[in-house]
Amino acid sequence: MSYDLNYKQFKQNIADRRAQLEVELKDASFSERENLIRKYYNQELYVYDYSKFENIVDKQLNNFAKKMQVEYPALSQKEVVLSVLYLLEVSDSDICSVLDYSITSLPTVKNRLCKKLNAPHASGLTSFLYNFMVR
Repeated sequence: MSYDLNYKQFKQNIADRRAQLEVELKDASFSERENLIRKYYNQELYVYDYSKFENIVDKQLNNFAKKMQVEYPALSQKEVVLSVLYLLEVSDSDICSVLDYSITSLPTVKNRLCKKLNAPHASGLTSFLYNFMVR
């Protein structure tokens, strides 16, 4: 199976299951909503257990996490997780919930990540990460 097809299927599966979560989130309080979102991404990607996260991501996304760590050794594990979430086009609000960022600090975090990756601009981060994955 090509990396592109694998990526698209994986991304779609994550998005489809996330959409199903909306029913539970509908009547949840803010803190319940945050907890449900964190639980969801931990169940799907093991974002809080880096070794399991790396195994899933590398299996589905052409060794993306390992390649990121080799090519960009200055990246923290949290920045690799952030990169994967951007690659999967996860919403900024979900990223903030999962990684404990405020919505106002996320653009700064994203710009810092781009600098570490030598990515041309934050607006093109997803395509930069996709191109990195397929090479």
